[in-house]
Amino acid sequence: MDIDEERLLYDIKLQDDIKLEDAPFCRLMKEFAGTQPTTVHYENVEFENSGFAKNVYKILHWNEQRYDVINSFWTTFSWAMHFKFKYPIKEAGNVGIYKSHNKTYDIPSFPEKYIGGDKVIKEQVSVLINDIPDIEEFSALCHCVANFMPCPESNYSFNKIKYRLCNVKDYLPLMINKIQKCIDDNEEIEIIDNNEEIRIDNKEIKAWHQWFIDNREKYSLEPYYDVIEKGKTSCIKGIPFFTAQSLKQPLPNSYEEVKECLAEMLARIKRRAALMLENIIKGQRTVN
Repeated sequence: MDIDEERLLYDIKLQDDIKLEDAPFCRLMKEFAGTQPTTVHYENVEFENSGFAKNVYKILHWNEQRYDVINSFWTTFSWAMHFKFKYPIKEAGNVGIYKSHNKTYDIPSFPEKYIGGDKVIKEQVSVLINDIPDIEEFSALCHCVANFMPCPESNYSFNKIKYRLCNVKDYLPLMINKIQKCIDDNEEIEIIDNNEEIRIDNKEIKAWHQWFIDNREKYSLEPYYDVIEKGKTSCIKGIPFFTAQSLKQPLPNSYEEVKECLAEMLARIKRRAALMLENIIKGQRTVN
């Protein structure tokens, strides 16, 4: 497999049955709705664990066991819908549009309604994408290899913790800050997952901390956080996606902050693709 930036930014959804003529947002909604299953579904894996992704990982000499999507689509998209069309805030501070079908009450998901031709939803999405074209591009790039990363080893799923923490909201820079805060304050992490209490002790958090210090350049994660030397110790500091983002304000607080967040995520995916390619070229020079 030849590797260039185009392949690192390739929408993996396109390798399968989802029609080329579909716009990226439509392809993504079909993926979420499960109306047009792709090879990764037949393989029973996520896109970041697909055969296509693994072939690229081999070229990059990445051999970690677990991988995650760095920039998730749904959270930021749902807040764009909230600010533009006043969708209400529901439980756990989430916007009341849902990616998955509610099996308990048999309530269709937002993607199912979109693919099913709901006129109101399709018109809203059209207006939103016309106003924020980055949503269309992000619909494709959210499933490219440049948006996937290895994860540190964990007794529990690292990516689930990143997703579940209410002051992180699945944003990597905030997860970095959460880890550093736990180190500074000697804290543990506790979450509830499917009514089960999950606790990550400080020893494991310290291992994560060291992993992010050691692997920032190896995994081309420079766009997402800095490593700051303080005497004999090292600190990690996330680079926010919008100016006001922090553990106290993880989510966009305005429509303009949504736009800032999306633009920054896209820029970082592209910058990381360039860094990944640089690492491949350096590796080839070393071998030769």
